[in-house]
Amino acid sequence: MAETCPGPVLIETTDVSIRSHVEDHLRVLADRGWRPTFVCADTGLVADIVRLTGARPYVLSMARDPAPWRDLCAMLRLIALLRRLRPTLVVYGTPKASLLGAMAAAACRVPRRVYVLHGLRSETLRGAGKFVQLVLERLVLGLSHEVVAVSPSLVRTAARHGLPVGAARVLGAGSVNGVDTRRFRPHTEWPQATAADEVVIGFVGRLHRDKGTLDLLAAFAAARACDARLRLHLVGDWELGEDDAAIVQRAVATSDGAIRASGSTENVAAALASFDIVTLPTYREGLPTVLLEAAAMGLPVVATRATGVVDVIPADDLGWLCDVGDVAGLTEQLLACARDSHREERAARLRERVLADFSRPVVTKRWVEEYERHLSTLTSSPQVEGRSAGRASPERS
Repeated sequence: MAETCPGPVLIETTDVSIRSHVEDHLRVLADRGWRPTFVCADTGLVADIVRLTGARPYVLSMARDPAPWRDLCAMLRLIALLRRLRPTLVVYGTPKASLLGAMAAAACRVPRRVYVLHGLRSETLRGAGKFVQLVLERLVLGLSHEVVAVSPSLVRTAARHGLPVGAARVLGAGSVNGVDTRRFRPHTEWPQATAADEVVIGFVGRLHRDKGTLDLLAAFAAARACDARLRLHLVGDWELGEDDAAIVQRAVATSDGAIRASGSTENVAAALASFDIVTLPTYREGLPTVLLEAAAMGLPVVATRATGVVDVIPADDLGWLCDVGDVAGLTEQLLACARDSHREERAARLRERVLADFSRPVVTKRWVEEYERHLSTLTSSPQVEGRSAGRASPERS
């Protein structure tokens, strides 16, 4: 069998990000005859990703939070790896992987360096923290030959923050991986999970101030005072400070069962299917995957007009929207949605839009074509039939 041609090196902080962002990219690239490589920390998923995609893995531990000594060591190992691989195209996404990947690829003079802009932490920061994040963003942008953002509104927000993103591109309507419409199918196809006299409002995501967790609790309390049918279910990892966590715990304990909070789940589709309404009162996003998933299931959505959200729900006739941080407006929209006997008609229109613009095959095709656009100017196009027979084992870098 003919040898596969070299392909891109994709760098993400962890294998969780590889799975959620680029696993399908790797598989399709390998199917088309390229030999893609991915670099990330291994939390237990790398071997499975290799099995599913045939991509070549390199395991590199990267700390998500600032850790100067560990970051320096990781960057030096990444430089050594890139010098050995001598790639023509390196693509990096997620904050830590982008910072280390951009510096390492620039040090190795990789011919094409592409930054995938997933979001802006600086959008909700203040003071010195905001300044540092903007400096780091400018560094990554300056070291990259091209920037691809996951949504148009993210480019606009970056520009408002004074970042040099004038030449940034968005592929199609946006997103990096789209939504798996086979898994996230209409909720009417799932077993009935809620009582007829209840309206369950669901939230799936990190329990964090940036996600509007405290705003949601306040709005829900006000809404339930007007409509006793309402229930709230929070699903996700707790990333709240001690005081904020105490607020959530107190709200759950004193709600007489109207509020539930559970940890993150691998079966997001099943969690969404147990809701009548999905809400995301977030302060910032890149492009919110959970809204794509909820929309693909035909669920009504109540959200804020935050960066990223407005690219999924660009018009009020597709969802129920309020301004960021507007608790009174969120209360009003939760009640309006819960009392709307035709809410699933609006949800059906949103589902049509998401299927057309964000289905996984559509989004993956855009990204694979983007990789090949770069590779075709740097290497010969692949002229092989089928995939390479072997499966690589992770190499520790």
